[in-house]
Amino acid sequence: MLSKFKIKTANEAPPDDGHSPSDQKLKSSALDVAPTKKPFMPPYREGSVTDKRRSVLHEGIKIEGNWTSDGVVEFGGTITGDLTPDILVVTKTGKITGTIRADQVMIEGQVIGKIYAKSLSLKPTANVEADITSPTLSMDMGAKFNGAISMPPQKTMI
Repeated sequence: MLSKFKIKTANEAPPDDGHSPSDQKLKSSALDVAPTKKPFMPPYREGSVTDKRRSVLHEGIKIEGNWTSDGVVEFGGTITGDLTPDILVVTKTGKITGTIRADQVMIEGQVIGKIYAKSLSLKPTANVEADITSPTLSMDMGAKFNGAISMPPQKTMI
């Protein structure tokens, strides 16, 4: 029963019915421009992470003193002082000695001091010796923590 069906291969041309564009020879001119593909742009969402300014500080950067940012900070260096961004990601190489104040904090590296955050996440490689004040806290298996935790209601934070 399947023998009635023909299998088309990539090398076969479609049958000529007289209406295909291949019958009409199109001449290209110097003004013809191939359509360009637009780069991907994430959708705009007011207040989303994509709106915020982003700072990336890699391993080898050393800061002595306080630092404030109104955006997302990905920190992999060393700082002795207070760090106050909107959103903070402490990478595996990041070492912070001081006070962190941020809406959202994710720690993969080392923090010694105090942490004030609306949302805090300690990843498996985190090593934290700090007093934490955060209404929302998640701690992955393997994360090391030594200190006190205070979990006030969300509305009283920062």
